[in-house]
Amino acid sequence: MLKILERKGGDENKKSSNRVDVLQEVKQLLKEGADGNLRNKEGVPVIQLAIRNKHFDCLEALAKDGKAKIDLRGP
Repeated sequence: MLKILERKGGDENKKSSNRVDVLQEVKQLLKEGADGNLRNKEGVPVIQLAIRNKHFDCLEALAKDGKAKIDLRGP
C-alpha cells in the first residue's frame, strides 16, 4: 500500500494503459487485511502519504475501512 500511495497524484486528464486506480487498489488491500496505520521507512503514516501525494479520494477508505488514526504524527 505504501508504494501505491507514494506515487504522486498526476494530471487526471492523462490516459495511460498502465495507470493504477489508486482508490481501488487501496480498497482491495484493506479488504485483504492491510494495516491502515502502516508507516513507511521514514515513519510517515499511510494517511499522510495519501495527503502529500494528492490521493484525497483514498482518505475516507483509509479512515473507515482501514481504521487509520487521523491524529498520528509523522517524524
